[in-house]
Amino acid sequence: MDNTTNIKFLPNVYAGDDEYEEGFDDNLVINKELGECFACPLCFGIPRNPVVIKKCGHGFCEVCIAKHVIECANHSSKDRGFTTKCPVCSALFTKFDPIGYDDFNIPSKKAFNLIQLKCPYACSYIGSPHEMDDHQTYECPKRIVFCPYLDCKQKMAYEKLIAEHIMNCEKLIIYCESCFLPMPKAEVSSHNCKDRLAFALKRM
Repeated sequence: MDNTTNIKFLPNVYAGDDEYEEGFDDNLVINKELGECFACPLCFGIPRNPVVIKKCGHGFCEVCIAKHVIECANHSSKDRGFTTKCPVCSALFTKFDPIGYDDFNIPSKKAFNLIQLKCPYACSYIGSPHEMDDHQTYECPKRIVFCPYLDCKQKMAYEKLIAEHIMNCEKLIIYCESCFLPMPKAEVSSHNCKDRLAFALKRM
């Protein structure tokens, strides 16, 4: 049985962090002229999740414009209500105005998907922003992941996890050949079948 099957798609430990969710570094863009058309004016990167303010047409990363809205709300007067100024042109909009990629027109979607990016972890993969988001989060062998075993807090490149760590982790659960009960690998030398069986029966 392949011991790596259940951990093949371990997510990148940084996925979900605001900094991670900001745009891809423009140094990763292969076709730079097209990339510049979609670059976020707040983080200067190519958005993972692009949004456009309907009233003025300026585009941003979803997470960048969301942070901008929150920051403006924290510093605005009560008179402004729920409106925010576009960081580029100062047009007023509400937090409900930005539209996401799914609502882009077909030419905009096609143009965005033509952007080609190199992998941030310097593997050989090249893809569109959406493809690269999936690759960096779930597929890249160089992405940083946590060991999946309970109580093991180590994080490392996925390829190192598979090649060196996973079968040697002290938290690896193995089964005693005599009593067939599970135990962490680190407890092999101290394992006592009789005591372990008694403990298991108490928990039933």
